[in-house]
Amino acid sequence: MAKIAFFKRYNSLMLCVVAAIVSVSGNALSAENNAVVFEAQIELESIYSKVSTDVYRRQQEFQAEVAAGYAINNTVSLFGQVEWNRQKETVSGEVETSIGMERKQHWMQYQWHPKDASTHALRIGRNKFKEKREWWWKSELDAITYDVTYPGARFRLGFGKELAPETTFDTKIYPEEQDIYRLFGEHKLHLSNDSSLEVFGLLHKDNSTQYRPGDRMHSSTEDDSDADLLWLGFRYSTAQLFNANNFSLRMDVAFVKGDEVRYQFSDESAYLTVSEKAKYNVEAWAYDVELQWRVTTGSPVSLMLGLAQGSGTKNSHLTRTDSNFRQTGLHENDENYPYYGELLDPDLSNLIIATIGFKWALPGESQFYLIYHHYNQHYLSNELSSDAIKQDPNGISKEIGQSLEVIFLLEPMTQITMEMVVAAFRLGDAYNNKHEAIATYAAVTFGYEF
Repeated sequence: MAKIAFFKRYNSLMLCVVAAIVSVSGNALSAENNAVVFEAQIELESIYSKVSTDVYRRQQEFQAEVAAGYAINNTVSLFGQVEWNRQKETVSGEVETSIGMERKQHWMQYQWHPKDASTHALRIGRNKFKEKREWWWKSELDAITYDVTYPGARFRLGFGKELAPETTFDTKIYPEEQDIYRLFGEHKLHLSNDSSLEVFGLLHKDNSTQYRPGDRMHSSTEDDSDADLLWLGFRYSTAQLFNANNFSLRMDVAFVKGDEVRYQFSDESAYLTVSEKAKYNVEAWAYDVELQWRVTTGSPVSLMLGLAQGSGTKNSHLTRTDSNFRQTGLHENDENYPYYGELLDPDLSNLIIATIGFKWALPGESQFYLIYHHYNQHYLSNELSSDAIKQDPNGISKEIGQSLEVIFLLEPMTQITMEMVVAAFRLGDAYNNKHEAIATYAAVTFGYEF
């Protein structure tokens, strides 16, 4: 029987996930001069998953986050944020507990207002980068950023490199983040009251030491890829397609080009030896289009149709050209919920995802979704850009599978939020034992802020 892993790491069939989130928040961190403003949040989470009597997973996690902001004057401000985390995890009888701190945002900002009604801000430190759909990025990086906001538009330019480990769990920067330089920018232009155009760009430069065949290293420093890549793309959104109030459209397009060096390793206990080194030319593309139709103008009920594709390649080992699209590595693919599926939650690489959904906007900020996904590969491959399924595709069929999800986002009061998810996923012909692999998933999240 295929082993299904949820939360991207474990071979398990989800029976029940219950998460409780309690938030404690002070005033918004926009203090007056010489005033310190604090914000705090705690999170409690409990997870249980099971595929058989002897294959199961339990996890209990507690997080406490504290933030403080200080305005020195009208132009200079400081901000700091830190998180304490305790996690206990049991996987098929093996228990692992971790306790430590994680550094979040901490920066100094200089802000000024020229006479042209714009606002400029220069920020130095660990910044949070997030765009609405998190298709390009949602991450925290050590960086310098320059932001400009003016009527009808917004611009951001940043340059970053990780300078220290993220948590006290790790004594070193993650090998895949070591000596990575990033130059990125985004520009949003409001074309009208109902439409906008956003342009994105990211230059990724890997300056880490390149290995040679025969080199030996500890497994904790393994980095199987060195890449110099450039992403360019745009997003167009309109709430009135064809001047019709009940049709809206959102379209994302991205291209990536560059070079990548990949390594193969042979295992030698705690040490690895580089057995192979190969260089590839990367040229790839992706798109994501969603159309929403409201049953009647102003109706809370909408039908959603979506199609997303990340390019794939075949015989890259022969041509040394890799056309498998890869996302930026800073992304989350989450807008209210993981829009490529709660269960599979893949990266958009060598994959075609067709989606049809039903959305019902309830009073306040509450929403109800019924969503169906169908997953196919672009080209036949025995790899999948998701580690939710531990079994590899067979390379004979392109059909990965299909999922059906019910998502209920409830906000009965300003201080209370609740999320409930029930989903099922069935493996397709790309898996030899698909008839045995129907996975189910359930999750409940509760939040309270005061």
